[in-house]
Amino acid sequence: MSEFTHLASAGPALVSPLSATLGFAQIIDEVAATAAERERAHRLPYEEIASLKALGFGALRLPADAGGRGVSLRELLLVARDVAAADSNIAHAFRNHLWQVEAALRRREHPFHARVLELAGQKKTIGLSFVESEVTAAGARPTKVLSRLQWDASRDVYVGSGDKVYATGNLYNDAFIGLAVESRMAARCNTCSIAARA
Repeated sequence: MSEFTHLASAGPALVSPLSATLGFAQIIDEVAATAAERERAHRLPYEEIASLKALGFGALRLPADAGGRGVSLRELLLVARDVAAADSNIAHAFRNHLWQVEAALRRREHPFHARVLELAGQKKTIGLSFVESEVTAAGARPTKVLSRLQWDASRDVYVGSGDKVYATGNLYNDAFIGLAVESRMAARCNTCSIAARA
């Protein structure tokens, strides 16, 4: 069998047998068929990303008993390549989430990483919330965290403040990870899980 299956309705898009076996052929076909029109119309791919999330694209690396499919990293990259062939913007929107899941898989026993894996198993995606700092040179390491997490007791949630620096895909994510100073302890929180969207 060829490494790829040509999807006639999607023009030049190619889908690997793995993507087809995992149930992604139809959505990849649809993404490819509508990519150019979406780009011309400046339509953001909310529905397409939601469909990939619902099919478990963001949880592929998790074991089956944790909501995933237990694929290897190589297999994940093969499916991601197929999504990118259909629309590179959509594949790129998952980049930070897939990286965060991979990092969490290496330290599953840590409560923070366990939470990341739990969210991924629920077919939610996690974004990286790189925030403002005093650094002005590219690549320099910040010495201060300027963003704040203020506890709102009336709602039993943290409210974030500060300017968020752009990170790919955050428009479509369900939860975010970033750096902030926490108001109740006045301490730097290195891996704050910022509230999930309602």
